[in-house]
Amino acid sequence: MPRIPPRFKSDEGRKAGYYKEAGKRRKIASYFEPLVIEDIQKILRSLGFSVGKPMRHAQKVGRNAPDYEKGAPDYELEINSRSKLMEIKIKRYVYRKKNAWYFDNYIYEQIKAHCDHYNYDFKDVILVFAYNEKLYYELEREFNPKSWQYYVISFDKIDEDIRTGKYEKYAAGYVKDKNVFSYLIPVSDTLLIQNAKNLFRG
Repeated sequence: MPRIPPRFKSDEGRKAGYYKEAGKRRKIASYFEPLVIEDIQKILRSLGFSVGKPMRHAQKVGRNAPDYEKGAPDYELEINSRSKLMEIKIKRYVYRKKNAWYFDNYIYEQIKAHCDHYNYDFKDVILVFAYNEKLYYELEREFNPKSWQYYVISFDKIDEDIRTGKYEKYAAGYVKDKNVFSYLIPVSDTLLIQNAKNLFRG
């Protein structure tokens, strides 16, 4: 079960912790994402799926680019001759109070815009919460598959639950833009990839 983050004594401490971690996110993503998608391929093959070579989606677009360009999921992967888009979120913690994953609202809107623009079925977009509590220790060391757990959920399910108001919202007190917040997706709503064969069959 994913662990909760350390408790901060104040919003200032939480803010400092957030920016310290945010500064490492790009490095973490660029290092781990190719290794994670390769590991996911191996797991899916072990489950009996035919899996093609992943295609990395370029997301280096300008600040003023439309959301449908910004919202291209990280990878496209052919599974049993059907294309699946995979958005990978590398995580070290879950939200303390709700045992939930953070999912930023603007990421949701951008992926939705991308699917609408290019006519992708939401069922063919899979969000992967790639969890590793030893994330920082293993950065730039040999990849250890045993350290990782992959929790998955379809974008179709996320979209439905957001539209029906199921997910709680979280916005840190130090974030000035009130339009920026995270949806809290309960860990219990996601499945370990080994238990999610039906998600990849559809």
